[in-house]
Amino acid sequence: MNVAENPLRNLPEVTMPLPEFTDPQPDTEEFAAAEVRSQATHDITAMPWLPQLPDDWMNDIYDRIDTAERKYAAPNRLRSDYEIGTATEDDEIGEVSGQGNYLFSAVHSTKAIRRETGKLGFADIGTAGLTAVLAEEHGRGFIMRGRQTGSAAIDEEHPLKTRMQPFIPEADGFLDVHGCTSTPFVRPEDRVNLHAHLGLGENPSEALREFASEIVRFGRNELGLYVVVGNDQRYYSQRGTGVRREEDGTPYTGQLGGTKPNMMNNFVRREMAAVGTVAPSLQIELSGFNRLLAVDSTKKDRRTDVISVALGYKLLEHIVKRSLAEPIETR
Repeated sequence: MNVAENPLRNLPEVTMPLPEFTDPQPDTEEFAAAEVRSQATHDITAMPWLPQLPDDWMNDIYDRIDTAERKYAAPNRLRSDYEIGTATEDDEIGEVSGQGNYLFSAVHSTKAIRRETGKLGFADIGTAGLTAVLAEEHGRGFIMRGRQTGSAAIDEEHPLKTRMQPFIPEADGFLDVHGCTSTPFVRPEDRVNLHAHLGLGENPSEALREFASEIVRFGRNELGLYVVVGNDQRYYSQRGTGVRREEDGTPYTGQLGGTKPNMMNNFVRREMAAVGTVAPSLQIELSGFNRLLAVDSTKKDRRTDVISVALGYKLLEHIVKRSLAEPIETR
């Protein structure tokens, strides 16, 4: 990695409150930054500081993730695949068993229904493949294959929670893998979008916060990815060279901390606490830059796709390896 060119090394871990935003005018630093951010959602040449990982490893991990995505979620990796997915019955769960006792879930790997509205939500495309390969290497994964009748992130009771529950007492940790927009950013002058939001859930312990801080530093310094703690960092969402706005015209700001009580990270943490298991339980939201997208909508070329997905996997794997090295008290 070209350390001198990595702009993330010098940024504060948290930038709050968000700097005031006004739509940038041409021939300004902010306008140029917005144009680079737009390019950076799908083109690695906009981020020359990204590390060069071994080509053989990157291509192998990419192909494994692609194969798993097609097996557990989308046979053709088309946007239209992600409602029925690969399910042959309602709420079908794909379970992947590998080496180790780390637990993973991809609850929005296919479209889930919000019971309060009865409407389908978006699928977190690419999370099935990532979760399956992580499970093959480090433990056990639970993937919603399609035909969902609810949402494990919202419903207090859900088949995936029931299926996972017996494995929680012996778990070395838990990671709930989600996907988010590719366009969040923090400061108008930033030339890079946010790549990952760590969701620490309800009332995270100081130990979990220290753990997350190390993940943030690793992601930024070693992988060149803009990683934040979602509990602390709000963000803007880019539209063109401007931002998404509320109905009253004020800029929309978002936050991804995994704090709703029925989310998987909070469910698993409560189950761990009940049996005295000491291990991290958290959620991660990965930008579309760092996961597979549908082949009929992605703008990424093959080279960008391979490198960006491999870096996303590296970040997830580091969370696992770091927590295995030192048990984290999360209560």
